[in-house]
Amino acid sequence: MTLYGFVYYAFTALIEKETFCDGSVREVVTEANYGWVAGYANPCLYSDSRQGENYCRTFDTRLETFVPVEECYNRLTGLYESCAQNCSEPVKKGGVEEICGNGIDDNCNGQRDEGCAVCVDADSDGNSAYDPITCPGGNDCDDGDPFKNRHNYDNDGYSTCDGDCDEDPVTGPGTYPGANDICDGKDNNCNADVDEDCCEVDTVSVNPPWVRPKGTGGYTQAEVSVTLFRPAPPGGCTVDLSIEPVENSGGHKHDGARPKGNIIPPSIGFSYGETEKDPEEPKPKYVSSKFSGEEKIKATIQDGRGDEAEIEIKVPNLTTRLGGGYYNLKCNIQDCSNYKHEDFYNVQSWVKTLFDRIAYLYRERFPDDQLLVVTDGSMRKGGLYDYKDTWTTPHIYHRIGTDIDVRSKNMSEKNKYYFKKFICKDGGFPALEYPGGANEHYHLYFYAYSGKILNLCKEK
Repeated sequence: MTLYGFVYYAFTALIEKETFCDGSVREVVTEANYGWVAGYANPCLYSDSRQGENYCRTFDTRLETFVPVEECYNRLTGLYESCAQNCSEPVKKGGVEEICGNGIDDNCNGQRDEGCAVCVDADSDGNSAYDPITCPGGNDCDDGDPFKNRHNYDNDGYSTCDGDCDEDPVTGPGTYPGANDICDGKDNNCNADVDEDCCEVDTVSVNPPWVRPKGTGGYTQAEVSVTLFRPAPPGGCTVDLSIEPVENSGGHKHDGARPKGNIIPPSIGFSYGETEKDPEEPKPKYVSSKFSGEEKIKATIQDGRGDEAEIEIKVPNLTTRLGGGYYNLKCNIQDCSNYKHEDFYNVQSWVKTLFDRIAYLYRERFPDDQLLVVTDGSMRKGGLYDYKDTWTTPHIYHRIGTDIDVRSKNMSEKNKYYFKKFICKDGGFPALEYPGGANEHYHLYFYAYSGKILNLCKEK
């Protein structure tokens, strides 16, 4: 500070000069008389003491009401202070040039790190925390978490700082807080719950697990039950039911979709809060077709997701395959690779026992003749042969394993006579079909479906 004095109307006052860091100068009255108050700065017009008192008081360096022009960092105290208190002691004051990135007002101009652009990426996620001076382009809302920043990589208007839980450019669009929850196995609205507003099938079951093909007697229907993984949402939902045959099941090897059963009705409606239907409420019914095999009963919602159960369509106890030393099977002596049926030599066990005896008696009577040739029995699980149900003479009697076709084209009349005699003696009923044709054969009935069949042996 510099001390100097002056005279005002014969009164004297001592004035001190304060030089600030920015080069500005203020005068402070240290001793005064008439109209002057010691301790006030004096940037005043000296015309009126009251004016000086009232005006200069706000710049008083010794009063709490003083508002400094600037503040500097005091290295000794670690506080920001008026530059006027630091300028005379360089050890407190910073250097003349601002040092970027240290957060200090090094040049004592009231700003820290001005002119610098120092962005710090503390969590090494490629994004820095925002600072209006040092890093105005920073977009990391949490520089301690490498998974949170303000980049919107998937262009859906939300970043991880906004709570977006999937920023992947491929899978992320449409996934953000407040998004509609769709049934896709993802947390679309980022609330840590998956598909909470969706119906999701939990289980599908059929009772009983197997039925008979239509037209083979017995039960041909099954109940279908579905449960949901979570309660149905406020709007409820509908589960669609469909049937898909299992490829090559039941002995059929046809191209394209084979005939299948039906479900009535083809859907189940679930109301708000339901996970299963009332046990007293009627269930959808599966109804079999004329064909055997396995079929999948599928329960799906909206986008095709769901679950499935299998039902078997079969004739029970049809587990015995023809074969023995006293007769041949057609496909054992000729090529059957173009047939669309995998296995059609199945019968009930008791039918095989009867036919084995008939073949034995025939071979014993005609030891030097050709062996009998069986051309058809039943499908592995029964049901209709005719894939499209359009054969002129459908194999309707081959559906349950009680009928056998035996080639007769090369039999002599004598052989035919004894063959029929053996059949009738052992509980069968022979009917000659396609006489004289390339496909001439005896159809052996081991179950009398009608009086007409019974009459086949009355004359024997």
